Amino acid sequence: MNKEKANIPQEGDVVIWKQNNNLVVKAKLGERRIHIFDQFDSEFYRPEREHYLGQFPINYIPEKFASITQKEIDSLPMPDSNRQLQFNLILRNSSFQATDGYVPDHKDQVRVKIEGLTIDMREQKLDTNKIMLNNFNSKYVDLKSKFKKKWFGLL
Repeated sequence: MNKEKANIPQEGDVVIWKQNNNLVVKAKLGERRIHIFDQFDSEFYRPEREHYLGQFPINYIPEKFASITQKEIDSLPMPDSNRQLQFNLILRNSSFQATDGYVPDHKDQVRVKIEGLTIDMREQKLDTNKIMLNNFNSKYVDLKSKFKKKWFGLL
C-alpha cells in the first residue's frame, strides 16, 4: 500500500489519462480535492486510480502539450469503472476547497464527470454522440443551429 500511496498524482504533475480510444487527456493537475471519509464506498477508495484533473476557474486556459502518439494511446490503461475522468469549474471567482462528497461544495461549483458507456448501452450499440444528442433539451439547445453543425458534424 505504501508503494501505491507514493504514486498518487499531485497538483502540478503532468498526467496522461485515457477515457477511451477517442478521448485521451494530457494535462497538468490543478487543485486537488479532499476525500470525505465515511461514505458508502470508503473501503474501495483508491486515490492513485482516480482520474480527477482538479478544480479550475471558469476562465482557466490549460497548458498546451505536444501531441500524443497512437502508440502512447494504445499503451495507456482504461480507467476503472468508478474512477472516470472528472474536474470541477468555479464560477464568479469564488474560493473554496473541493471535496469528493455527493453534493457540490459551493453554489458556484460545477462538477464535470465523463463516464463510460454501461454494458447495456454497448449492447444497444449506442455511442456517446447518440447519448449526448438524446439528452439535449430543445428548450436550451437548437439542434438546427450552427452549434450542431460545428460540434456534431461527424454524425
